[in-house]
Amino acid sequence: MKQKLLIFSDWFSPAYKVGGPVQSIAQLCFLLRDTFEIYVVTSTRDLNEELRLPENAKNKFVDGQGIRIIYLDNEHLTLRSIRSIVKEVNPSVFFFNGLFNTYFAKIVLLLLVTARRKKRVLSVRGMLKESAFSRKKSKKRIYIYLLKLLGGHKQFVFHCTTESEQAEVIREFGKKTKTQVLSNVPFINKERKNNEKNNILRLVYAARVHPIKNLLQVVGALQKVKEPIELCIIGVIEGERYWEKCKDRIEKLPQNIKVRYLGSIEHALLMKELTHHHVYILPTLGENFGHSIFEAFTNGLPVIISDQTPWRELEEKKIGFDIPLNQPQKFVEAIEFFARMQDSEYHKWSQNANEFALDYFSKQNYLAGYQSLFTVNKKVGIVAPMPFTRYKGGISVFVENILAKKSEFKSEGIDLHFINTCIIPRSNNSAGKLKFVNLKNYIKFLRSAYRKIKEDDIPIVHIHTSTGLALIKDAFSGWIFKTVLGTKIILHPNYVEANLTSKKWTLKIATFLINRTIDKVIILSENLKEKLISLGIPSHKIEVVMNFYAKGSKLQEIVKPKESTTLLFIGTLDERKGILDLLKSLRSLIHLNWTMDVAGEFMEEEFKDIFLSTLIEFNLSDRIRLKGYVSGKDKWQLFESSDILILPSYAEGFPLAILEALSYGNAIITTNVGANNEQLGEICNLIEPGNITQLTREIKLLLTNKELLDYRKLQSGNLSEKYTFEVFKKQIIKIYDKI
Repeated sequence: MKQKLLIFSDWFSPAYKVGGPVQSIAQLCFLLRDTFEIYVVTSTRDLNEELRLPENAKNKFVDGQGIRIIYLDNEHLTLRSIRSIVKEVNPSVFFFNGLFNTYFAKIVLLLLVTARRKKRVLSVRGMLKESAFSRKKSKKRIYIYLLKLLGGHKQFVFHCTTESEQAEVIREFGKKTKTQVLSNVPFINKERKNNEKNNILRLVYAARVHPIKNLLQVVGALQKVKEPIELCIIGVIEGERYWEKCKDRIEKLPQNIKVRYLGSIEHALLMKELTHHHVYILPTLGENFGHSIFEAFTNGLPVIISDQTPWRELEEKKIGFDIPLNQPQKFVEAIEFFARMQDSEYHKWSQNANEFALDYFSKQNYLAGYQSLFTVNKKVGIVAPMPFTRYKGGISVFVENILAKKSEFKSEGIDLHFINTCIIPRSNNSAGKLKFVNLKNYIKFLRSAYRKIKEDDIPIVHIHTSTGLALIKDAFSGWIFKTVLGTKIILHPNYVEANLTSKKWTLKIATFLINRTIDKVIILSENLKEKLISLGIPSHKIEVVMNFYAKGSKLQEIVKPKESTTLLFIGTLDERKGILDLLKSLRSLIHLNWTMDVAGEFMEEEFKDIFLSTLIEFNLSDRIRLKGYVSGKDKWQLFESSDILILPSYAEGFPLAILEALSYGNAIITTNVGANNEQLGEICNLIEPGNITQLTREIKLLLTNKELLDYRKLQSGNLSEKYTFEVFKKQIIKIYDKI
């Protein structure tokens, strides 16, 4: 789905008299219309006059070559109308074409207050140059003061067309101001017409007749030129008094100089007119880009311009001259240089100008640059426990896997910001218990998370949680973030029991908080979804999304030349994982040919003692290898060398260990808890938690039937395709977009 770009521009096509600003925005729209849904809000005016628009094309959106445009007359250029348009379009990003908008300056200030979660881009358009403050300086200074007062320098991204303009923004608004330098998108003419120079040099000035454009200096230079010259002036008169001065000087020019004023013409006609001239002249006081200069290049016209534009070192390139304004004689010499130039030499300069324009255009990579400027990456805060002094459980490992894919989320327009619920060191056995150290940690977490969500302006908070008190705590955190900061909240129980929690009072509190606070609940089971609906949680709030395995791709075929079958248990070593049940089953299977690796960390010293004594009592010490807590390469090697994963848990969601085992083609023996029934029923016989007889029978079946074992392993590999990162990413991004 295309993101919506809402552009505010004082003028837009068919307006043309204002020159560069209209061309800038028109070419930008044509560039981006295939990648963005573009809406333009503009006035019904051109410079100093009304546009000739049919009445049914005003004050409503009309289509213009794949762009939606609304032309507002004076009656509708109001805050009320703009609010209505913003509400109707609901854009992803706002773009203001110019710092000092004639009609939309108030809107900039309004959106600073009312659209804090929207991306806002402001194009400076040369309006911070010293020459730009020669008119209405006080008003402009007051406007800049208000921008700073409302935090505009912190909230806007300033679009600059040159590094010098970027320096002007930083000088005015400070070093922390967000800026992005991207050249304007110019018109490019790929078919150049060769102009015959003959004996008369035809100069063209195509710009507004305004003091900033400095037509008087052109006329002043021509007074000293001895060669025959024709000057064509094209552009709207902006300031009658200035034009009168120009006309007065023009009337006093010598006989060898001929001047005609063509007026203001549409862009297409201007491009044709340029082909009838030899050299473009513009001693401007300042340009941030200079569309008319580039258009001269693209039509094969060398230029005579001031050094107050981005176009420099022109003489070295043999495409023109860039001259300091305080050296007026240099302008005279440049004009006479071209006037005396032989036709063959002029054609070289003309070709150089055209090739310079084409080369410049090809190197800019405009599309990628402007997509980067306007694309809005949705920020999502990932809240989860990431212990730094104790082992990492399933939730921590799963979130680590997600964060390892941050770049892939970013390429889809999602910026992940991690918020750790673990702030202070705690022991393994403190997890999920009502202890002072946990309360202290929780208060510190709330403070830390509040600051990060507010400072990074994060609109969506995705909380990975567990069950029981942890679920209530995290749902309560969501209530705080939503109430105080207005964030959307996603609650994601990665570990579930039958009804999210086994205690009725915690279940009631959890249900209440979910209904009042949570925007989406992500769970691992359709059965659990039905149970949540029966508790009164609306179905539209519930999404079923399966976890994914971390390894990028499963191994095709693992050859394990060995005499015995290798079993694997991987997970927390405590009673709820059923590890003691597994030892009891293996005791009765000691006569069969197997070995087992046990990977995980003990949560309690007392349970560790029980486990080790049971191992000795059952004479299993020489069959079972204790690997401790494993991760990364060590973990992958365990899966690769194993045949069967055994996980006889009493409660689970959908364990990562199972997903990882599937990706390595391990057969699975596990219990019918959590999402196992829905996801694994077709590839294994699920057993009842605590049923030693069933567990023993299932292990024996696979140890004594190699054909069945190989078939189960093949099924596991095929099933793993359902749990790839790509599948998970597609589902989760859809939720982020909908919320």
